[in-house]
Amino acid sequence: MRRSNGYGTYRGRRRTGAARAVLIGVVVCLALLICAFLVLSRFLVYTEDGARLEIPFFQRNEPKDPDDVGLVVDETQSPEPTVVVESRTVKAVLLPVSSLTDGTAAGLLQEAGASAAVFDMKTDEGMLGYVSGIQEAVNAKTSQSDPMLNAAIAAGNNDDLYTIARISCFRDRMLSTHRLSFSVIGKSGYRWKDSGGVRWVSPSSKGATDYLLGVVEELCVLGFDEILLDNCGFPFDEEAYPIRTGETYPASPDNRTEDMLLFLEAVKAVTDKHEVKLSIRTTGAALEGQESETTGLLPSMLLANCDRLWVDEADIAAGIQYQSAGDRSSVEDEERLVAVLPEGTDTASVTEKHWAVLETAP
Repeated sequence: MRRSNGYGTYRGRRRTGAARAVLIGVVVCLALLICAFLVLSRFLVYTEDGARLEIPFFQRNEPKDPDDVGLVVDETQSPEPTVVVESRTVKAVLLPVSSLTDGTAAGLLQEAGASAAVFDMKTDEGMLGYVSGIQEAVNAKTSQSDPMLNAAIAAGNNDDLYTIARISCFRDRMLSTHRLSFSVIGKSGYRWKDSGGVRWVSPSSKGATDYLLGVVEELCVLGFDEILLDNCGFPFDEEAYPIRTGETYPASPDNRTEDMLLFLEAVKAVTDKHEVKLSIRTTGAALEGQESETTGLLPSMLLANCDRLWVDEADIAAGIQYQSAGDRSSVEDEERLVAVLPEGTDTASVTEKHWAVLETAP
């Protein structure tokens, strides 16, 4: 008889452990089946021929019918909500440069309910609103002399204000007076004057364009958000005495266009370098290509080199409409209204525009 040495066999307990293992296995299998059903039910498609399983993974490499290019729309689903694009309205107030340096610009802007402040940093007379380091500006006495002025302007150009520096480009009495070689000349042989009695420098003069590029660069460094070019182009004034063609006023319209294109591309290169917007105030006639032979400006040239265009409302063609009727309702004096065409707009087929109001501070 074999001794157990104190260890007897307990067979009943071993049978209970096996039953528990079987039960656990059954429960795990049921749980896996339920999970599989829940996962695969998303790919169960019911059709007239019955139910079938469509799993994207196994359909990924199925060849497509090259003629099947239509878009199948489930009409039972609600259409996507319409996205309403709000009209961007800019109310730009012309403020004195002193308000930028004495800290009152923000208050004047708020009082006018405006979103942008315009400062005349180069007037039609040619006077600059800051201290310039350009020798030509010093010689022509167009620069300011206050040594603290530039620092105050830079401090005023902060994140709380959107500031626009207006530059009267070629309408410039002081620079023309200083440099005859820069000037547009009349048939009389003297410096030409427009009907307002103001002299112009020429886009064909490298000295004049270099001077303007230097002004743009200095204003960008001072922190303005946008450069607005005004009187930008060859002069044209039917009420003034005729202009003499020659070195500063090419007889060929193509040459005038070439000179203007070179100038705008050079200005755009400067503003892009400083990440400053470039705008031009022009006319509806220029946008329609009616002034290209006189001013040298083509619509494509303007649209390609400007972030936006400012156009007097009275000059806008009837085909260019407001984005909504409400945009115009709050403007009492239509002469103050300026149309702003978005960058890249095709003026031949444009149907929308933004607008801005340019007015003096209260």
